[in-house]
Formats: sequence, structure tokens, C-alpha cells
Amino acid sequence: MLNSDFIISKSLANYIHHRRLEVGVSSTDLAEISNMSKSDWESFEKNGGAIPLKSKDIILDLLFLERFPKEKECDFIDKLFEEAKENKLWPEKIYQTMGLTPALSFIAGCEILSDDINNDLEELSKLPKESHLGQLDTSLLLSLLPQQFITKYDYEFVYKLSKVLAQYTSRNKVGSSYTAHNVIEEICLYLIAKESILYFESLDENSHLQLKELLDYNDEWPFDIFDDMDSYTFLYTDIYIEEDSPYHFKNWFVPQFYL
Repeated sequence: MLNSDFIISKSLANYIHHRRLEVGVSSTDLAEISNMSKSDWESFEKNGGAIPLKSKDIILDLLFLERFPKEKECDFIDKLFEEAKENKLWPEKIYQTMGLTPALSFIAGCEILSDDINNDLEELSKLPKESHLGQLDTSLLLSLLPQQFITKYDYEFVYKLSKVLAQYTSRNKVGSSYTAHNVIEEICLYLIAKESILYFESLDENSHLQLKELLDYNDEWPFDIFDDMDSYTFLYTDIYIEEDSPYHFKNWFVPQFYL
């Protein structure tokens, strides 16, 4: 081993792989910087090894890192990754195209959103037919939905939302795209991301800080799937939605995008 080499452990190599996917850097780019073939670099990401010391800082810059994480920090991320991959909700396609943070966010958000939906369905079932979420004593789901249409969120709507969520989770099994074709699918993905923040913030302080620094989690990854922020702009700001708008409630379940 040459003195000009920088040794990368297996767990750090795994972290570099996660981070590369997350920031959208190709394995080809990092291979060229490290004077490796693409196949050798991909093997390196699985097993660790040595890279030229002079390429270390360039790789850090490309991955938007100030430093490589310590071994203990890498082990923490490895553990999260291995546990998440065992989850039936593991979204391999999201992981491969967007990285570990959105994949973890998808799992946690789906689980929490499912619980919130089921709780609200149970409470709505006890009320008269025309009742809506705004009439419940508490509803976490209501706090996340666009506020202009509160009176529209009745049992039937929440039930339909549960089916949209189920469709997203089933896409993991068949490897389908997560592309949203209507407004309610965009809203559902946004709710998943928002709900996941509750999971990240519920971790103990040390784990929370490590995640914040190493993965830089946020609730914005669905916008990369949508290729825009229109759903947020129209539904979660001060804009009033006119009835002829594609974002009006009556059009939420109508196929409009990527047809």
C-alpha cells in the first residue's frame, strides 16, 4: 500500500455509496477521480479499500461533505440500512435513484400515515355520514392536508386516501414507478414525507443529531419525483384555489400528469 493512499473501511465505503445516490453523483465520476475502472469502483463501494489521497478532498466536495464520518457513525448508518432493507415497505427504486434518506423517509412515513388514516376512519365511522375530519376532537391527518377543503374530508375521502397509500406501498413489490398521475397521489407522497419527520425527530438525541449531519433528512424528496413544486405552491400556501383549477378538490382524483 502506498503512503499516498487513503484507506476506506467497508462501512465508510457503504456510506459513500449511500451518499453518492443521495446527491446524484455517478459511480463513473468517482471512479475517474480515483483512477479506477467503474467496475473496480463499484467493488470498492461494497468492500472498501484504498483511494489516492489526492482524490479524497475532491470526493468530499462532490458529496457535499466537510469530512468523512467516523467508523462509529458509519456503523450507525449501516445498521439503519440493514434494518430498513428487511422492512416489507423497503422502496428499492427510491433508494437506487434518490438515496437512503428518502428510502427511510418512505418507510417511516407510510407506517405513520397508515396509523393516522386508520385512527381517523375509526373515529369518523362513529359519526353521522356527512361528518368530516374537522369535526373530530383531534386529527393529525387534518393538520397535514390542504386547509381550504376541510369539509370535503369525510369517511369516503379518507378511505380513498388509504387506497392511494396502499397502491404506493404495493409498488415496492412490482418495481413500478412512484410517479404521481393525479393530485391525490402527489398529496399522498407529500404526507408520507411530512409524517416521516415525526419518526426522525422521535429518535434519541444522539441518533437524531447523527442522522441530521450524515443524511441531512428533509421532507422535500417527493418534489424530485414530481419534477416541480406545483402541488405545494397551490395547496400549501396562501393561494385560493378556484373551481376551474386542476388543483381544486373536485380534480384531485382525475389523472392529469405523465399520461
